[in-house]
Amino acid sequence: MRNLLITLVLSGLIISQTSAQKLKIGIVGGPVMSTTNKATNSYSTTGDSSRDRTVTVKSQVSFFGGVVASMPVGKNIIFKPQLQYIVKGWRVDHDYLNRDDWHTKLVSQWIEMQMNFLYAVPAKNGRFFFGLGPQVSCALSAMLHDSRPGMDKKIEFEKGEMGDNNPQANRFDVGMNLIGEYEFRKGFFISLNYSRGFIDFRNDLDTDINPQNKNIVVSLGIGYMFK
Repeated sequence: MRNLLITLVLSGLIISQTSAQKLKIGIVGGPVMSTTNKATNSYSTTGDSSRDRTVTVKSQVSFFGGVVASMPVGKNIIFKPQLQYIVKGWRVDHDYLNRDDWHTKLVSQWIEMQMNFLYAVPAKNGRFFFGLGPQVSCALSAMLHDSRPGMDKKIEFEKGEMGDNNPQANRFDVGMNLIGEYEFRKGFFISLNYSRGFIDFRNDLDTDINPQNKNIVVSLGIGYMFK
């Protein structure tokens, strides 16, 4: 992880030095729909139907905002790093056969750096951009909100022990983005971004209860590049 972060930072510094004279800075923000790769499952317990349930994973709507830079690195190719604050999470519904249902909501706040390389296609009133790139993320905080009274829990960023009631999580994540964008001549732009984390967010030792929980995010950005 450390070597990857160093490589990405050095690459960005080299590119910025070669393109500083054409550097543009902008702002961007918008809605986010986030979820996890955790699958919906049904559980059936022999001899105890009160524990039979269906666990359904649902997406959550939140927001992001940040600053973005644009630097040409070749013909029709630009390097577009983006530093942003983003809220991620998902909801899990526990639907029981013979007892009251309940749900949890995971809400986590992140500082994230995206490093996208985009290919420009000229259009009548601006340019289309298509590209991809890596991202690195650092979680600032996270909470597990429970619909049952008094059951909310703060997520700790450390490795837990088997049977520990406090949820544990990994603070850092790396992933990949796919992005499509349209920039108008006046500097305004609209972007659609899909990103997927590679590192399991929850790191509880009990993997039967908390299998892979990798962040998946779709965001719609509205921004402006200053001349």
